[in-house]
Amino acid sequence: MVTKARLFFVSGFGAGLAASALVMRAAHPPDAEAVARRYRGWARLYHWIGVTLQERLVPARDRLAEMARLRPGGRVLDLACGTGGNLPFIRERVGPGGYVVGVDCSLDMLAQARALINARGWENVRLVRADAAALDLGARFDAVLCSFGLSSIPDCAGAMARALAHLEPGGTFAALDGRLSGHPVGAPLSHFVNLMARVAGGDLSRRPWEWLAAHTTDFQYEEKLVGALYLAAGRRPIYI
Repeated sequence: MVTKARLFFVSGFGAGLAASALVMRAAHPPDAEAVARRYRGWARLYHWIGVTLQERLVPARDRLAEMARLRPGGRVLDLACGTGGNLPFIRERVGPGGYVVGVDCSLDMLAQARALINARGWENVRLVRADAAALDLGARFDAVLCSFGLSSIPDCAGAMARALAHLEPGGTFAALDGRLSGHPVGAPLSHFVNLMARVAGGDLSRRPWEWLAAHTTDFQYEEKLVGALYLAAGRRPIYI
């Protein structure tokens, strides 16, 4: 049986490693290429974790689809698509008549997404390797989704601005991600998760929903899991 002392030692050791890694990273803030290199070694593990979590996150993802107004035939941009965990969820809602583009900066993550697309035989799903903050696809979309990406994209505000520029007027930007909880139950866990996330290049202390609220209309915001998750959505303004 694992004793409390051993659990304390293991958790403390892990936190110590994370803290040390943070100190080493402080002098070298990540850019898109650094993030891509960081994911290179664990794309397969990330994919396995992401697939495992799909069932747990079904209610949140269903709500995100509602907030994003996903419809059959819709054109959707999946920002920071990673290994493609969102693609089945999006493709199910837009159907064969829709169009989906997944964007990520990591070739290794995209290779996993490509394998999924080939296995499903989807002909209306395309993948693009690009820095989200410099995105220029020459196309417009009805919706942009970003799940667990805004906490890890180095230039988060720049990426959101580029995503908004790819929306049709009235199109929706919807995001799902972790946050630092202020709830007595959620706070300790979310702060520990944030420590580990920062080692991988993420930062749950960001508040991207504030940028979204300031630059969109019909803004919506919800929290789940005692404040450890948030959903936010807003529509690109229609200028007359």
